[in-house]
Amino acid sequence: MSEKDKAAANEAAEDAATLKAKCEAFAAEKALAAKQAAAELSPEIPATRESSWPSLADPSVLFLLACVLCPPLVELYEGTYSHEALLEYVLHPLPLLSLMVTALLLLWAHRGEPEVAAGERAVAAWYLVNGVGFKSIMDTMSGSMQAWSLMTKQYNALEPRYARPYYDDPSAQPVHFCSLLEITVMTPLCLWLYVLIVRSPKSATRFCIEFCLATLQATGTWFFYMPNLLTSHSQDVLKFFSSNNFMDLYLRGVFGSAICPAIWVVVPGYRIFRLTQELHGLLQAKR
Repeated sequence: MSEKDKAAANEAAEDAATLKAKCEAFAAEKALAAKQAAAELSPEIPATRESSWPSLADPSVLFLLACVLCPPLVELYEGTYSHEALLEYVLHPLPLLSLMVTALLLLWAHRGEPEVAAGERAVAAWYLVNGVGFKSIMDTMSGSMQAWSLMTKQYNALEPRYARPYYDDPSAQPVHFCSLLEITVMTPLCLWLYVLIVRSPKSATRFCIEFCLATLQATGTWFFYMPNLLTSHSQDVLKFFSSNNFMDLYLRGVFGSAICPAIWVVVPGYRIFRLTQELHGLLQAKR
């Protein structure tokens, strides 16, 4: 092939490459224009970060709300309901104080919108409702302190030991000393643990506090119920299961004397199991 033919072949190859590049650029330009047109017709909705705040639909929150609503509903069912008693119950200082403490704690713990996984939100909610509800204004204040009108009435109907003074009646000592443990140790730990789960979920402090608190919840439940079942006062519980009264059998018997104790043993036990798994994973990752 002569030099002239080679030059012509090279020029043709260059022209083909240039034409190919122009075609590719044109196709890319058309694709970009089509994408922009589609975006204008249906603009993308920016991704929103899931809220770290506890949900009102969380099972723990719903459980607490159901327990708070229970006393006036029982009054209505048993024919002893009155508007005055309901107003006194709702506007009592205890629930109002609990709501105030909850609001302040949430505002402080969630400052800066920390990211909290959905599973951790559920765990945090469990300890939150224990701290601002079950362990404080319910077991301690309504039960041992006999301070919250309709709630106290239902506590005494479910557990007569609450109405007995601990210094005169040895059978009442387990419930009152459990209340003392709940208000002085468990309640502060529940509130502290909520903050730790929200702000420092992988910290050593979180693991230590939750291990201790879950153990206290389970053993406290055992100490609360077992003395009653293993002594002559067992009839205080067994009478509900032989009653023909709907509230005695299902509310105070099945729910109050069987399901509730099981919850405060199963949930802490499950949390100890999960914490052990998580801690094992973290230790393995550092090796």
